[in-house]
Amino acid sequence: MKFTPRQYQTDATGFLIDRLIIRDEAGAGLFLDPGFGKTAITLSALLTLREFGCTQTLVIAPKQVIYSTWPAEIAKWSQFQHLTTSIIHGNPRKRLTRLTNERICI
Repeated sequence: MKFTPRQYQTDATGFLIDRLIIRDEAGAGLFLDPGFGKTAITLSALLTLREFGCTQTLVIAPKQVIYSTWPAEIAKWSQFQHLTTSIIHGNPRKRLTRLTNERICI
């Protein structure tokens, strides 16, 4: 199934791209109610960021979201299925080990 964004989702993706690429900000946040498609919006923005050479991104999300919502959304929408994720969670030692082993740049 292909993700077809609604207008507010397109606007939110544009907001992220504006902050991260055009304004060269260090980060951006989406504060939308549950069910408004924050994960799909972020995934859409990540695809656009790849076009600008960004191959690794740090996404901070609640524990339930990183373990269930992200994998489900990536599997659900065809244009995101080629993306890979690494979950960095746990105590500081576990997180540092994971970052080192995964060669993740933040």
